[in-house]
Amino acid sequence: MSSYYDVFHPLKEESPVSNSLNDDLADIYRDLKEGLALYDERRTVDAVWEWRFTFWIHWGKHLTSAQRAVHDFFLDNEES
Repeated sequence: MSSYYDVFHPLKEESPVSNSLNDDLADIYRDLKEGLALYDERRTVDAVWEWRFTFWIHWGKHLTSAQRAVHDFFLDNEES
């Protein structure tokens, strides 16, 4: 499973779009990497701010979409 269908805002009527698990993980990595660079410079407050800000505006949506896709994949492929 590398692609899945999702909606950007589940409370609005919209058509599903194709998403990529690989793209989700890459976007999450890039956003977390910025905070890690700040953390490595011992700029802890800046790192936490970066992680929190980018979580709300970007990587949080990728995380929850990817998590739901992975959960459903395992749920659908569970051996009884």
